[in-house]
Amino acid sequence: MHLFIDTNIYLSFFHYSKDDLEELRKLVVLVRANKVVLYLPEQVQDEFYRNRDAKIADALKRFNENEKLTANYPQICKQYEEYAELQRLIRDYQVKRNTLLEKIKKDIKQEQFKADAVIKELFSVAHNIKVSDDILNRAKRRYELGNPPGKKGSLGDAINWECLLETVPKMTVLYFIANDGDYFSETNDEDFSHFLVKEWSKNNMWRQILLYRRLTDFIRERFPEIKLADDYERDILTKDLLTSPTFATTRSMLRRLSRYSDLTSTQLNDVVAAAVTNDQVYWIIQDNDINQYIRQLINGRENQIEETNLKKLLALLNPTPKPEDDLTSLHEFNGGDS
Repeated sequence: MHLFIDTNIYLSFFHYSKDDLEELRKLVVLVRANKVVLYLPEQVQDEFYRNRDAKIADALKRFNENEKLTANYPQICKQYEEYAELQRLIRDYQVKRNTLLEKIKKDIKQEQFKADAVIKELFSVAHNIKVSDDILNRAKRRYELGNPPGKKGSLGDAINWECLLETVPKMTVLYFIANDGDYFSETNDEDFSHFLVKEWSKNNMWRQILLYRRLTDFIRERFPEIKLADDYERDILTKDLLTSPTFATTRSMLRRLSRYSDLTSTQLNDVVAAAVTNDQVYWIIQDNDINQYIRQLINGRENQIEETNLKKLLALLNPTPKPEDDLTSLHEFNGGDS
């Protein structure tokens, strides 16, 4: 599934948004699992980091403007015990609010928001597109001709569009998430621009675009089975480990699984089955990190593992020395004399 997300959607996680950060976490899992190819033009990354602070500043400005609590009450209120309680709650609110703002200001500089961490991870697994001179020149020509997408004085949308035209494979559907009017039809703001749709499909009638305004809508419609990102990742990793094709993939999967201490019994048994049946797992099971990951996952839960597979796994984790190994050890102990 091929996906593009416009910069304004990423920035919305630092502003007032109806999308929850959990939706981005779900997308990270989907991209890692090769269920989704996320296209990330260089221009989108630059726009994101260029506008991040301004977006946060605007959100904080609106937050401060929305101050509704007041300490001013008519004199007739003061004779009631509720008045004193309200005054105390208002003072507590102001203290908490000021503490919150101080923490936010600190985390702005250090990029310590949870949204920062998730977006960085998402950018790291996306399909990055370098803006070549050729793409830039085509975007400039598009702008000069007055063709969408784009705002007056800005090439950003035109660059992103040219990146997608060049990179997204033919015979595919592109899922496009944006809340920018430059991509929408002027007659129906629920439809993609007719000019852009025609351009997109003119070389191949099966090359389609489906538009979404919110990431939540895309996830809910296309991946309704995903409730929580962590649950979905655990399920994918434990199943995919059974057919892991390389040592590197095995190592990556087990490292990510080691973060979880709450695998279901089915997931745990899938890990064990992979360890005793997939040579890309059991051939490296004596490597310190792999050995530690698996021990960590099964420790204290041995009674939940299928008995035959558990015996095989323990034999792999704790191999019995071969007779020749004992002779070698004895030979070395005697100083190498025969």
